[in-house]
Amino acid sequence: EEATMNPLHKCLWDADHDKETSSKFLQSDDNIRQYCKSYCYKFDGFEEEGWVKFCDSISKGHPHRYDFRCDDNQAVSQDYEQPIHRLCDGNIDCKSGADEKGCPGRFYCSPDETTDWIDPDKTCDHVKDCNNGADECGTCQVDGLSSPDFLIQSKLVAVVTGVLALLIITLNIAQINTCCRMKCSSNLKQIERIYLVNVFCHDLIMGLYLLGIVIAGIVIRLKGKYCLLESSWRSSWVCSVFGVLFSSAAHGSLLTIALISFTRYHRVCSGIGITVRKRVV
Repeated sequence: EEATMNPLHKCLWDADHDKETSSKFLQSDDNIRQYCKSYCYKFDGFEEEGWVKFCDSISKGHPHRYDFRCDDNQAVSQDYEQPIHRLCDGNIDCKSGADEKGCPGRFYCSPDETTDWIDPDKTCDHVKDCNNGADECGTCQVDGLSSPDFLIQSKLVAVVTGVLALLIITLNIAQINTCCRMKCSSNLKQIERIYLVNVFCHDLIMGLYLLGIVIAGIVIRLKGKYCLLESSWRSSWVCSVFGVLFSSAAHGSLLTIALISFTRYHRVCSGIGITVRKRVV
């Protein structure tokens, strides 16, 4: 039926049913191809979807009205009386697969538009339908600071993060060393030193986490595009270790700060109690 035809097939169908057009434009292969390029753009979707690329492969057919010529010169019938055209009908008829290459409304998994294709609706859905994962790359948006190519998209962010991580690691190691050598004159000072060492240790862990992420981003880029390796990266033990480091650093620091606040509050309350008792006495 005409309603099921693609724009190219519909254009030739209409021209063939117009006696004047048929006799004037559709009598030779060159005329058919020229008509296809010059007049078929009037049909919805013909130019926008890219059907014009097939015009040079259309020729007069026998016994069918038109043929699509494969690049290996094997003719594939395009009988306009068929409800479904053999060109881009999902079945490979050319030995080279030329009749299913570059068809509109498809996402091809390789740059040269081979016959390996999927529905465009399946792209960028976090499920790799192409064997090479190409449907999750390209224009797909990756969360946060990442991009399809890089774990850390901005080179500036990566450099700054790396430098800060090294500074955090260096400074906190120095502070931990200083605290460990510090002599405490009372139990309270000893408790405060323990708290400080805890804070510095958790900050050190955060620095290691940041540095590890930068290094991981470099390693992943050397292996290939991030979008192709994202799922394997997220499921790797290295990523799990980084998750533990981040969680322990963040929660550990908060817990230590909370303990410091509680200790100071208890100290202040104890001081107030002693002062009150002295005044009463």
